[in-house]
Amino acid sequence: MQPEWEQNLNKLRKLPVEKRTVQINGIWYHSNRDAVREAKRNLKQFENFSHIVFVGAGLGHSVFLAEKLPFVKSILWLEADPEIHYYISHLYGKISSKKIQYYFCENPSLDTLEEILPFFQGKPAEKTLIFPHAPSLKARAEKMQRLLYRVQDLIKKRSINQATLIKFQNLWNQNILLNSYAIYKSKSLYDLENLWQGQHFLIVGAGPSLSMSLEKIRKYQDSFVLLAADTAAIPLAKNGIECDLVFAADPQWLNVYFALNEKVTQFAWALDPAVCSNLVHFLHKHNANLYFWKNPFETAKIFQPKNAYEVAHGGSASTNAFSFAMACKPASITLIGQDLSFTQQLAHLKGAVLEEKKHEDRSRFQTEEMHNFKQLSALEKIPVRSITGENVFTNAKMKVFIDWFENQALNHPAVKMYNATEAGCLLQGFDHIPLEKIVELGSFSKKVKVNHSKISFFQKSYQSIQSDLNRLQKETMYLADVYNKLMKNSKKDFLLKEARKFPQANQMIGYGAQKEILEITEGTGSAENETKFYVALYKSSKRLLSFLKKVDGLFRQKTP
Repeated sequence: MQPEWEQNLNKLRKLPVEKRTVQINGIWYHSNRDAVREAKRNLKQFENFSHIVFVGAGLGHSVFLAEKLPFVKSILWLEADPEIHYYISHLYGKISSKKIQYYFCENPSLDTLEEILPFFQGKPAEKTLIFPHAPSLKARAEKMQRLLYRVQDLIKKRSINQATLIKFQNLWNQNILLNSYAIYKSKSLYDLENLWQGQHFLIVGAGPSLSMSLEKIRKYQDSFVLLAADTAAIPLAKNGIECDLVFAADPQWLNVYFALNEKVTQFAWALDPAVCSNLVHFLHKHNANLYFWKNPFETAKIFQPKNAYEVAHGGSASTNAFSFAMACKPASITLIGQDLSFTQQLAHLKGAVLEEKKHEDRSRFQTEEMHNFKQLSALEKIPVRSITGENVFTNAKMKVFIDWFENQALNHPAVKMYNATEAGCLLQGFDHIPLEKIVELGSFSKKVKVNHSKISFFQKSYQSIQSDLNRLQKETMYLADVYNKLMKNSKKDFLLKEARKFPQANQMIGYGAQKEILEITEGTGSAENETKFYVALYKSSKRLLSFLKKVDGLFRQKTP
């Protein structure tokens, strides 16, 4: 607290409410003549909204007026300026209004605002207004503009996550169940973590600039533990580069093409249990060394021990690889091929599987250029500073990864982090240095080579898996009958009570009805959609039951 803050506070307390204002860095936060009258002018902007997020609000005149509006159901008031927070907390104490939730974000550069996520639950986006307080953004530009960006980023990320849930709702259970035997027979990531303690790590993505780095990677590959995103595996293998561990997490069937090369089956793979099942089956068929990390879905718990290895979910295979490298207490981590932008109007390096597939499938109606244009224009383009100094374009999806990497650098300042990517987005917190210079800077010795045949299996007991499969088949069959009856509006209270008796099976069924669940929980559905919701749950339960039966038969055939 500064001495002048207390003086200003005493002055504010003596003034009538309509005269209360403050001046910070030459900017008046409210009208000197009548702050309340000025605030009333804002009310017209709230007319079509039920929920308002104030990013700064000065002394809160607009907030308290909005609270009285009958159509405004809830208010989130965010503040990042310690001086304004001091005045608010002393003028109003703890705000106890049922409508208003106040949150002070002291450091917008580090605070991800995860704590405010519950505010948005059940609130449709079209009925939610983000209202930045212009004087606050001018007076405390760095803090308040960063806070506004954090809020906007959080909402975009939430929207992307919801779209992902809906897009893959039928794949989560299906892939985990089809991958179940490979998960059961997988090896221990804990052993790899112990073997690679204190090593130098190189994390390779398939950005467009990777083609410029392949020769360097081949030259220095023995100095680094080389972790690669699945999209980069085949280009690396074709250029004589051996990956120590390839990471894959995408559930889409298209991802099988990242492994359709005998050379990459010689690499070890770290996988999400919900990854594309065709990819897992191809690798398993060729006796590749497979490692699975922990998946939070209830379906994965059938096949994984409670203490299964955890990897942070940053949203991409490269962020998964980075998380694993951090767990190994690395001497350094270097990124390469991580453009995180559309370098030269491309999404991946030339020769990557996705680019090759589009070339193979091209026609006069659907060319490679048209595919790249769709990727470039699918989401709003965001200009960011590039490694070489000019602006390049990224999008909201890649911006999530950019922020994730930058937060890692901020939160782990003791770890040496380099970015040897030749082009693309500049990452704050990373030293942007060519790969050969990084090797010159550090004390690099040959990396630890792993004999994967000596790595132990990390398994849940066969008996426990068989028991869970038997139980879940019975529960799912019963729940299918419950949802069938709910579709016909019979004995709702009793049936819903019955359904709640089986939480694991219920959650597994729910993965296949995310669209309908979000329509209800986010307030975008109507009462008549209730039947549609039960229809979706019934269909999901029948689909789940068929896969459970298939997996049960598989495990019975392979009795130890």
